[in-house]
Amino acid sequence: MLLIVSGPSGVGKSRLLDLAEQAFGFRRVVPLTTRSSRRGERAGYDYHFVSREQFRQLIVDDLLTAWDYVLGNYYGYGKDLAEGIRSGQNIVIQALSRMAIRIAAASSDVLLVSLKPSSDLLLETRLTERNYSTSELTLRRAHWEEEIELSSLFNVVIDNADITPTAELTTTLADVINRFA
Repeated sequence: MLLIVSGPSGVGKSRLLDLAEQAFGFRRVVPLTTRSSRRGERAGYDYHFVSREQFRQLIVDDLLTAWDYVLGNYYGYGKDLAEGIRSGQNIVIQALSRMAIRIAAASSDVLLVSLKPSSDLLLETRLTERNYSTSELTLRRAHWEEEIELSSLFNVVIDNADITPTAELTTTLADVINRFA
């Protein structure tokens, strides 16, 4: 099974990825991005941080399973994602909603989970705490609206994901995985 987690920046995708990996044995496939790392992010664990030139070369060389451009940066997955899918492993990834939908359309046994925030105000606060510039905040607001709009195309939508206690989120994820397995 391929579990794809989507949602706006700051909604808690990393926490759900950790749960899928640690509590349910899913293998995390690490995405590539051209954006700079944030405080606390680990290269090779959260993302593979690459230059724009490197990313564009991966596109030219057809070495990506899926990719997209949003918020001024490229995001994508290498061929290790396709190899894991073909081998039948339980894999968890995070992806932009539009990329998630494209991956799901090209694959079988995919579970799309969209995370929604408890409130726009709380999400705005989290993004502000990340010290984005005014223009970056504007882009991220537009992006979270797109993420919320596309959530209706997902198998499961978890409301209030940003404030749900971990134990409750674990139970919800177990129910979702069992229902779609």
